[in-house]
Amino acid sequence: MINFRKLFRFGRPAPVKATQAPDGDPKIVLSDHALAQMMFYLSVVKSEFGFAMEGRRLGHTVYVDGIFVPHQVGSSAYWEQTYPDGLDDVYLHFKNTPGVAQVGWGHSHCSFGAFHSSVDINTTKANGEMLKIPSVSLTISRNTRMFDGLMCVEDGGQTKIVDAQVVLPFNPETDKISDGSDIEAHEF
Repeated sequence: MINFRKLFRFGRPAPVKATQAPDGDPKIVLSDHALAQMMFYLSVVKSEFGFAMEGRRLGHTVYVDGIFVPHQVGSSAYWEQTYPDGLDDVYLHFKNTPGVAQVGWGHSHCSFGAFHSSVDINTTKANGEMLKIPSVSLTISRNTRMFDGLMCVEDGGQTKIVDAQVVLPFNPETDKISDGSDIEAHEF
């Protein structure tokens, strides 16, 4: 089992190395910092929660360097930003953090798997039309720690939602980091 406590790092993270995926398939690449933030919130927030993702885009690869959690309300089956505090939080966060771009939204699921409901898909499309495309959507399951990713892309002048592979900063089956070293021995 992975010891996620080893993944915590404080301060601004170093960005994930930006390299275009050779096959061009849609990918959401999570940094160790973004993953640690998600795991932290999963451990302390008992309801569903939502978050803005900050990072960079390179073709059909979106690099998520961190997350931002605005004011919100939630239960075991939904979450929503509070108005106006939650909307103001997101606006001010990205306005006052030079060089940081919002690349999408994500949310947790409490007692079921990671998937995008029809409401999530419609929200992803609406967000994709507001944010620079490509934009991404991510769900993470509290129970399984699994992810589901979608990407909003432009196709022939139309906004289209496609599945996106979620790439972790380590291999969860072997506990090896992308450089091949053992996650337990690595200092973040």
